[in-house]
Amino acid sequence: MNSLMYKIKFIFLIILLVGITGCDKRNDNLSIVTNKVNIFQKEYNNHNFKKMYEMASDEFKQVMPEEKFYFIMQDKMNKLGLYKKSKILYSLDKNDDYVKITYISEYEKYTLAEEFGYRDKKNGEGFQMLSFLVDMGGYISPVTKNKESIRIDIGNTSN
Repeated sequence: MNSLMYKIKFIFLIILLVGITGCDKRNDNLSIVTNKVNIFQKEYNNHNFKKMYEMASDEFKQVMPEEKFYFIMQDKMNKLGLYKKSKILYSLDKNDDYVKITYISEYEKYTLAEEFGYRDKKNGEGFQMLSFLVDMGGYISPVTKNKESIRIDIGNTSN
């Protein structure tokens, strides 16, 4: 009877250790990708769009030419202003090689959702940006205008 109890406890311990190890790896991946997103946002504020583009995966670059990326980032800068802060709304770590994080991000002019997808192709380059979405349409979360961006329009006073 004692032998059976020891076997059950041993099996339970192995299952627990395997579960904990899997969680640690997921947390590591999330931490790695979060750090890369922080670097991406820092480079955005520094207008270093070239560095941001270099951080992207080959797949991203195949569908997004460098000049178009620069244009989109400059347009984002004009419409949203500088990046201030963000918090994670949702994250997904799939098969230990793909991480997607959705943030609620605050910029000078607006607060909105952004989604980053990163993939590790296991080729020694680590996680690279595969996709990037700025939800200006409010599909993930409502877009809100920040207090600092309120504009007062003065109408024609020559009546």
